[in-house]
Amino acid sequence: MRCGRGLCAGLLAATSLLLPRGAGAGEVLAPPGWTGQWDFTIVYRSSETGRVQQVDHVSTDVCPREPLGLALFASASSCQTTSTDSEVSVHCAADLTVGPCTSRGTLQLELQQQGATLAGSGEWMAVNLGVCPLEDVGTGQTIEVSAVRRSTVPVDACAQATSLAQKLVANGAAVLLEDNPFAALTVRDIDVDEGAFDLDGTFTLADTSNGIDPRREAVRLQVGAFSADLPAGAFQVRPTRGRDPAEYTFTGGAGGARLHLKMTRRAERRFDFSAHVERARMGRTPRVVPVALAVGNDAGTVAVRLGRSGRGGRDGNDDDRDHDDHDGDHDHGGQGRRGE
Repeated sequence: MRCGRGLCAGLLAATSLLLPRGAGAGEVLAPPGWTGQWDFTIVYRSSETGRVQQVDHVSTDVCPREPLGLALFASASSCQTTSTDSEVSVHCAADLTVGPCTSRGTLQLELQQQGATLAGSGEWMAVNLGVCPLEDVGTGQTIEVSAVRRSTVPVDACAQATSLAQKLVANGAAVLLEDNPFAALTVRDIDVDEGAFDLDGTFTLADTSNGIDPRREAVRLQVGAFSADLPAGAFQVRPTRGRDPAEYTFTGGAGGARLHLKMTRRAERRFDFSAHVERARMGRTPRVVPVALAVGNDAGTVAVRLGRSGRGGRDGNDDDRDHDDHDGDHDHGGQGRRGE
């Protein structure tokens, strides 16, 4: 295989850092002060020469408490993240073998808000770890981000919330290797209480999805600090019988806890899902909980707001909806954008 300068490096780095494997680790939510309509400019420069290689202009909404999207990417399990009222910092590293090549990729990005502007910088690097027939592998790019807010009120992009990564990552290599997002992911009800939680929701596959089979695909579930990886073959299936739809279930130890996870097919592309977890190490439960689900390369992520009782969701009784809090982010799903 031969490819131009930077393309192979971009593919390997994007694969190492952006190839989706589902909900692997802690998610980061956009600070509430970032909400609104923004015009982003993202400049990619060669780390070797400093020359501009790509410039992306993206006008989009940042939604209240919107997930950054780390839960959808393989490197999430090796990411260190920090978030304050005005800043977000992400540092990730991952190794990946693609055919005959093994590469090590790193990514660091820091963003800071000052009033009606966002600014930040970062860099990704890919280093070949052995013999590789692909050319020009050991390189990377610096990233410069600037944005101006046009309004503090979102317009269109929050109707069915995606993640910031889906909205802003326009690099060609990254887009080709990005996950196949659900057309919708909704949490109907969630109840979190001292290391245990119950969750009910629904998800719809994108039109471009080739379908899912939990029996033969890896499944990942993240709820707040809890994350479980289930290998292919972990689920039992009850086939469709008359009017009874197909049902996939897992019961056992996962993520350091006791997990019961069920998915029920309601239509060709629509599924209900429920989870019950006991004895989980979830730490202090935040007011907004990231929820992510992945089956194979189909995945979605959403932020769910909890009340003082630890309950939330579209049908949940959020008993702490202050009159001056208009987050309204507890009933959105992931919106599909493109296929494989």
